[in-house]
Amino acid sequence: MRIEPYSPCPCGSGKKYKFCCYRKKPDTASFSATFHVAGEPVGTAPLPPSAADAGLRTAMDLNVKGNELLHRLELDEAIKIFQQAYAACADYTPALNNLALCYFQKYEIEKAIETQQKALAVPRSNPFGQASLALYCRYLPHPKEQKQLAEDALRRALEMHSVSFDSVLRTCKSVALYGWHQEILTLLETSDFGRNESLAFYGGVAAANLGEYERAAKFLKIAQRAGEPANALAKRYRRMLRDHAVPNTIRGNWPYFTPDELIPLPVYGMSQQALRDEVFTHSIAAVDLAESLVNAGEDMADHGLTLLGESQHPAARELLEIIARSVTGPDARRTRAAMLLKGDAPGSGKPQDLWLKGKQRSVITRRHTLNPDYRFCPDPPAKWAKLFKDSVELMQQNPANAPIAAEGFKKVFTNAPEVFPARFNYATTLLAMGRFAEAETILRDILREHPTYLFAASALLRIMTRQGRMDEARDWLRTYEPPEETHPDAWLSWLFAQLAYHVKQGDRDAVRPFRDMIMRLAPDHPLLDKPEHQL
Repeated sequence: MRIEPYSPCPCGSGKKYKFCCYRKKPDTASFSATFHVAGEPVGTAPLPPSAADAGLRTAMDLNVKGNELLHRLELDEAIKIFQQAYAACADYTPALNNLALCYFQKYEIEKAIETQQKALAVPRSNPFGQASLALYCRYLPHPKEQKQLAEDALRRALEMHSVSFDSVLRTCKSVALYGWHQEILTLLETSDFGRNESLAFYGGVAAANLGEYERAAKFLKIAQRAGEPANALAKRYRRMLRDHAVPNTIRGNWPYFTPDELIPLPVYGMSQQALRDEVFTHSIAAVDLAESLVNAGEDMADHGLTLLGESQHPAARELLEIIARSVTGPDARRTRAAMLLKGDAPGSGKPQDLWLKGKQRSVITRRHTLNPDYRFCPDPPAKWAKLFKDSVELMQQNPANAPIAAEGFKKVFTNAPEVFPARFNYATTLLAMGRFAEAETILRDILREHPTYLFAASALLRIMTRQGRMDEARDWLRTYEPPEETHPDAWLSWLFAQLAYHVKQGDRDAVRPFRDMIMRLAPDHPLLDKPEHQL
């Protein structure tokens, strides 16, 4: 297949083909950014002896066609073509490499690894395949297994001499994920493509991470001619080096990747729930993405913290500990990281030293258990159960029904005082009728008798917030201790009450984590669609 000289280069650099990969090696008519289609240099067992071999020629032609589909993310069709190429010539590893990549892009990680290992079983040099295997391993759910398999693959990739640009690029990307900075510099020193602008970006970031700033600046100057996002990062990093600035990142390192580079594109567009499946949350890839999101700025940091809280990988806890102990970034981020740390028993009240409001403080955080089967009191006696239910439905239908519902609730708690939620519901009818003082008296009485009843605590906080009694609300929040275990609906009510309080206070740093916690608990809650001042 012939690539037009002035068409966009398939490597994704943003340049015309003539001024990019056309100049990188003499036979680039079949080149693609994802994989070289002409094959690696001969290894221990060469490919069939001639490109004229019918099976090999068919496989090569099919591989070019498959690459076109792969670049357009027409993955199902690309898979069929690469399978045909493999059937035509089982020793032609680029087709298997590409087939594995298709499975990876579909987030079928086990298939990707199985296919990649099949390609690596062919006795010939395949550094691209080794580096790809290391990448796919980051999505495995078993930390110890993936680490050993990946590191072995990376070492083999680095030991192989690559004469194709795409193999060196893939090796740099995979090595960067594992933080092997010196290995990147060594690879570029021995590579025929060490001055390529896309590869120079990795050299610049590696040198910066090793403290070799002059060397980093030289690499990054070349990398400014690379495609997005490397060129933008290269320009920013050069400015930072010139100004002697340091990265405002979790670890203080210079990142190689933006968030969208750390997950297959089709997966990156999935819903939050799709990203929370067990395999992903157990993988180091989830931690990679979370760290990149936090590093990307406050608009994305909350999503990164959420992902860290849901991750089951041990590296997630390590990263949360780093965030909680840092002295940079907003206080709300450190506080939330401390709350998300796993391992402490709910309500243990283990003190943590956090940098808050410009000084080191000892803070106690507690975790709470949400139990859908939790009951605050016995069910109403059969005689009053229907009246209780009917009164609730009246209020749900229309708040204007408050006077009628109030009579019903009053009858229930008068005849069955142990059903104290009926007293709470009676107080809410008073609120609907504008009788705030009476409602507040009842709520405080309920909390004295049943301090763990979060619905009453939420309503009381809302009254103080609505009436602008912010100092009183602040002092009350400092002394009130939420229960260790409660019903999810009660906890949601408590979160909304605190969200409204912080909105009224104008504390944006505090608003974000509460809104994020509500979205995780009830992403479709109608109150989330309202303007914040109406909460």
